[in-house]
Formats: sequence, structure tokens, C-alpha cells
Amino acid sequence: MSWPGPVTPEEPLARFLYSSNWFSRQNNIVRQAAFLPDRQRRLSVFRSSELTETALWQFGNQDPSGRNLHDAGIGTVEAVE
Repeated sequence: MSWPGPVTPEEPLARFLYSSNWFSRQNNIVRQAAFLPDRQRRLSVFRSSELTETALWQFGNQDPSGRNLHDAGIGTVEAVE
């Protein structure tokens, strides 16, 4: 498999939201905390332009730690820079 190339500012990325503190359903927003690295300075986002909504949810529900997927935030690189 080859890499699709560098991520562009306009490319959509997905952040799976495993904590209800990371989003507000009432206001329909993903909170800034969702994009802050953990204590080990890790943060996972995924390229999502090639995925259907169903495939995205299937992928997000395969969390190896068994956490429940609450939602997914999809935005562009430039929106979170």
C-alpha cells in the first residue's frame, strides 16, 4: 500500500470522540479538548475523505481498548491548526 501523499489544509480529518466531554450534542460542536494530546502527547486523527459514513463508524467502533464511540468530529486540517 502506498501513502496518498501529504495532508493538505483542505483535507477532511476525523477525530473519534470517545469522551462525552469532547463534544456538545446540544450545540452541535466538537470541543477544543478533543484535539488536545493526552499525557503521553498522543493524538489520533484519521484521513476520512476516502471513507463512507458507514465505514467511518465501523472503523471508530473497533477501538482496541473497548471504549464506547460517542461521535466523530470531522473537520479540515486548517480548522484545527
